[in-house]
Amino acid sequence: MPTPTRPTVFLSYSHRDETWKERFATALKALELQNELVVWDDRRIAAGDGWFAEIEQAMNRAAVAVLLISTDFLASGFIRNTEVPHLLKRRKEEGLRVIPLFVRPSPWKAVDWLAAIQGRPKDAKPLSKCRKARRMNSSPNWPWRFELGSTATASSRSGKPPSGAQA
Repeated sequence: MPTPTRPTVFLSYSHRDETWKERFATALKALELQNELVVWDDRRIAAGDGWFAEIEQAMNRAAVAVLLISTDFLASGFIRNTEVPHLLKRRKEEGLRVIPLFVRPSPWKAVDWLAAIQGRPKDAKPLSKCRKARRMNSSPNWPWRFELGSTATASSRSGKPPSGAQA
């Protein structure tokens, strides 16, 4: 797969949080369609490709890593032993932006590396506990504040969703 020239957003998640991953990826789709970024998750790996090498390459080219935090995320051996150490090493050595996104309740405060990083939503309230998320059921149209390094999307600069976005 050719290396994209657009910034890559690497999504790290437990497959048990597939619905949350799809919602987040859909929320970023407009930016992807405008050639602002590339959203990468392991479902992009083609049949017959070496999955480990593909994940490693995607982590290496990521400009941002979004970690969908849940108990299943924290319990995953592959995430805990492979993805997180690799992403945290890049964070320390290269300044990779690592953003915890709390999707379901978890004992995240007991995880030293995670407790030390500012996450979203505000106050680490899991998205699953947000009244608006519950009301929306399966709707993927959420307003997001998302930053790629120092370049912020229109929604993060104004604090409002981009025009045409549904709140």
